[in-house]
Amino acid sequence: MGIVATISRIKPDSFEQLKINKAYPDSIGPECIYIDKYWEVISFILTDRLGPCEDNILSEVIYPKERVVLFEDQYHSEGFGYSLPKRVMEINKELQLITPARLEEWLKERDFRKYQFYPGHWIYGEEHMAIAIEHIFGIKVLFQSAEENGEYVAIVID
Repeated sequence: MGIVATISRIKPDSFEQLKINKAYPDSIGPECIYIDKYWEVISFILTDRLGPCEDNILSEVIYPKERVVLFEDQYHSEGFGYSLPKRVMEINKELQLITPARLEEWLKERDFRKYQFYPGHWIYGEEHMAIAIEHIFGIKVLFQSAEENGEYVAIVID
């Protein structure tokens, strides 16, 4: 199965309940987008880097600065990242600037062959790129809806 990701919109009152109950957001429903193992390549497309980057707000789509810790011991922690509604608005502003033409330009600029993306056997090709692009446009819709409804956006990479 591997490490997969789901991005969810969460109403403020539901978010508080998740924190109190130390629970993960729902991963099924119209308020979620399942991006499977594409989380790392999506981040790379959006930022031209692997991993979080402080100087690009689009990095926060996959690597939000805020985190709810559900479990922690000396060896590891479990939880999920999230963006506050105000930050969702700022991220959405940048996401909405991504047009098909701009995305095509980015895809030409990015050196996909230089990196080995999770899960290690990811192959740069039309089929995989089409799926990644579809996910990016789904993420745009999710963030726009979250902004319109004053919601949090959470990502679970598990």
